[in-house]
Amino acid sequence: MLTREKTLTHPSMPPSRVNRSRKMGSVIPCTGARNSFPSFMRLIGHSQLLAIRRARELGRVVAVAFTNPQRQAGTAMRQAMLVRTRKLTSNVRELTFDPGSDFEFESGQWVSFRIPSAEGEDLARSYSIASAPRADGQFDIAVTRVEQGPGSNYLHGIELGTEMTISRAQGFFTQDEFERPAIMVATGTGVSPFRAMLQDLTREGKSPAHDVTLLLGVRTAEDLLYADEFHAFAQDEHVHFLPTLSRGANDWTGRRGYVQTHLAELLGRHEGNCDIYICGLSKMVKDVRRILKGEFGMTKDKIHSERFD
Repeated sequence: MLTREKTLTHPSMPPSRVNRSRKMGSVIPCTGARNSFPSFMRLIGHSQLLAIRRARELGRVVAVAFTNPQRQAGTAMRQAMLVRTRKLTSNVRELTFDPGSDFEFESGQWVSFRIPSAEGEDLARSYSIASAPRADGQFDIAVTRVEQGPGSNYLHGIELGTEMTISRAQGFFTQDEFERPAIMVATGTGVSPFRAMLQDLTREGKSPAHDVTLLLGVRTAEDLLYADEFHAFAQDEHVHFLPTLSRGANDWTGRRGYVQTHLAELLGRHEGNCDIYICGLSKMVKDVRRILKGEFGMTKDKIHSERFD
């Protein structure tokens, strides 16, 4: 059976952006004989439909490929070997995987891991990639150990050389060429995609065209992830790192409180003419989105978010 493709794009998207998105994994594969958008929506899963709707609202390209199911099944998953680990905090472990030099992704995307289960069927756990694309295809993830969490406990226990089954990189929470200043709001390991984006923006001595501010909220100074690296990024005059602690010790001289506390100040710096990227636990993401839209009147095309529980 021949592969047939239907590409759905926002009217303003140039062909080069379509091709780039397809190459980097922003193509939604689907089997089926019909290629109309309504037919496509009936064929895909609910989560993918929400992602497509969101991408279309934001003016991002969505490419839809109707393809041979046998061919697609052979390329969806691959093996990745654990090649490095390090402890970031008392309960966060960074793992570096090698899936092969042909593994491609965009900063901000995520990967699904298959976790062996004692009950038989593997578990699926998704983690944001915490590093920019590299020539060798390797990537980092940061995993918080959750009590009684089978996925996180497994990943905290595996040794170097362990091979795992992973999906291709997925997701639309990606950094485009910034057309205006950007504020990145994160809590905990929600900072992972922002580390990847900042590595990209400052690669080989580059400097962002507009100001980029990272607001990272954690409980204590010991919980700050990649702080040294973020401070190094902030040597660039266009990059700003603002950690805030909800339970900071008495000797902490930086910001205090939840990330929501500092939104008004940061928005005021740009008079609201900026994009907001939010990543973290669902409660925080929903609350920040509510504040941005309800109290500051920001439109949804300027608010980009990814949440997890």
